[in-house]
Amino acid sequence: MGNQIASVDAQPNDLVFDKKELKNLYKNFIQLDQDKSGLIEPHEFFDVPELKDNPIVQRIISVFDKNNDGKISFYEFVSGLALIANVGKFFILIRIKNLQLSPNLINNWNQL
Repeated sequence: MGNQIASVDAQPNDLVFDKKELKNLYKNFIQLDQDKSGLIEPHEFFDVPELKDNPIVQRIISVFDKNNDGKISFYEFVSGLALIANVGKFFILIRIKNLQLSPNLINNWNQL
């Protein structure tokens, strides 16, 4: 399997998913990987009817593709989803708690 790791500087704490969630993400990943190469190519995303006409999909692919090879490894897939999950968490907290951005909030991000 072409399980390429995109970045050696990622830390385990960067990922926000537990073991069960990672298993589900892997099942979704292998379903998207139609040619079973271990990588998702852009056309495999666009073969999904719900994503076919979505204008933001190409941008998401480019954000997920950390090594710029035009393909998404499982690591890049999970890292990209973790990034989205963290951004979502951040905006939910700001909205619910009506927080002001401050150095203290940013420094204590992992404790939220």
